[in-house]
Amino acid sequence: ENLRALCGVSGQVQSGELLAVIGPNGAGKSTLVRLLAGLEAPTSGAVTLDGAPLGSLSHKDRARQIAVVPQSLDTLPEVHVDDFVLGGRYAFLSPWRGPSAADHKAVRDALAACDCEGLEGRLLTRLSGGQRQRVLIARALAQGSPLLLVDEPTNSLDPGHQLAIFELLSDLAKSGRAVLVVTHELNLASQFATSLVLLNEGLVACEGSADKVLSPDSLQPIYGEGLTFGTMTFHGSEPPKERPFVLPWRRGEG
Repeated sequence: ENLRALCGVSGQVQSGELLAVIGPNGAGKSTLVRLLAGLEAPTSGAVTLDGAPLGSLSHKDRARQIAVVPQSLDTLPEVHVDDFVLGGRYAFLSPWRGPSAADHKAVRDALAACDCEGLEGRLLTRLSGGQRQRVLIARALAQGSPLLLVDEPTNSLDPGHQLAIFELLSDLAKSGRAVLVVTHELNLASQFATSLVLLNEGLVACEGSADKVLSPDSLQPIYGEGLTFGTMTFHGSEPPKERPFVLPWRRGEG
């Protein structure tokens, strides 16, 4: 039987945009990231970067344009954090010389942005799950690519670091990068995403603003009735705006 993880999905990620992709487990979100990163080829349709087929680019050229933050690493290399993050610069390194001062500065800046200062000399295998997640994001930032694909970056993170990561992704988009983030954190997506896409069973169920996508009409057919909806004032915009929030909180008798 030929099963398709995605079918008829089309769209684009623009510079300056933070696009949040949401949906239940098995909806095709991680497959979408792999296709956009060039790690898998579509069986039909095409993935293009600035009009050019993604498959026509070399591995190094893709790395100069696209940085990917996976959910986790299949295996953990026995390397120090600063060397691991420096690996994100490989697309810019010459085989005839070592890393430059600019490469090392990119590593320091990325570690600082992800609240990883002080972890530089520690082994990746000795970090907590949350620390490793932040280091994964730092490696992608050090890459300096204009398109950032981020697959569930808040896994294993405490609420403070979840908020900090989305603030960082929002700032990167505002600085001119194109950012696509796959997330189950609906309320963080509501606060920071410029637009949202809701996937379900490989199809786009809804796309657009937070008000449109994070609504009972859009979410309840997919997630069921155990959700509570409301609005809160988001002070990260000027003037402050009302944004929807969604809680997995079934209203009823205890």
